[in-house]
Amino acid sequence: MKARLLKPWGVFTGSFLLLMILDYWLRIYDGNIKTGGLSEPLLWLLWAPCCLLSLYFLYQSSLGINTGLGKVLFVLFNIALACLGVLALGLGYTVVTGIDAL
Repeated sequence: MKARLLKPWGVFTGSFLLLMILDYWLRIYDGNIKTGGLSEPLLWLLWAPCCLLSLYFLYQSSLGINTGLGKVLFVLFNIALACLGVLALGLGYTVVTGIDAL
């Protein structure tokens, strides 16, 4: 089961990290870390297909679970972990790079 989780988590975190790197590079290229970067609509337009693909891979990895409730709980647990990860990484990115402060 653990090896099957590498694909959905790899797509999810890999795409998120690539978008953060692209955003940071655009901000550095602009010359001001607080301006520039990816606009939110563009960020979500680029990241949404990756999230959907990751969700599909996550569903595929749950096929080994016999009960329907077990599949649902498995997928929901991984989605909750992903939300917490995005919250932590996104907040860390904005604070550490100086884009914004708490």
